[in-house]
Amino acid sequence: VPLTPDVPFLGTIEGREAIAELGNVVASGVVDTWADDLGTAIDLSPPQVVHDIGAAVVDPVLVRL
Repeated sequence: VPLTPDVPFLGTIEGREAIAELGNVVASGVVDTWADDLGTAIDLSPPQVVHDIGAAVVDPVLVRL
């Protein structure tokens, strides 16, 4: 099942990997800037592409906090 019927590329493995890489680049830049501002080091792990309703995506993250 494509993620977005209007944009078939996003429903492909390559499309999902491209979105994951874009998210990795953006998240790394944001977290690196925060770390610089806080004067500390923050370790990142590679992101995972998750497609679901908002609450189902956010709940596991909130449980870890």
